Amino acid sequence: MGYAISRRRASGLRRREALLGVLFISPWLVGFLALTLGPMAYSLYLSFTNYNIVRSPQFSGLANYGHIFTRDRLF
Repeated sequence: MGYAISRRRASGLRRREALLGVLFISPWLVGFLALTLGPMAYSLYLSFTNYNIVRSPQFSGLANYGHIFTRDRLF
């Protein structure tokens, strides 16, 4: 009986430590997602579009990559 009680306490302690770990790492995760992964994903999205600052991006598919690999002299 005493083993089951200490096991429950250990389980609660592990859950609390896991929650605190997630709490302590969450500012880093939010910063990583907002400042690194977000801009990278948006850049990837824009690479598949014809983008002009004046109008909204229009999807062009792989045409941009086809142009880079076949006709672009700088690449």
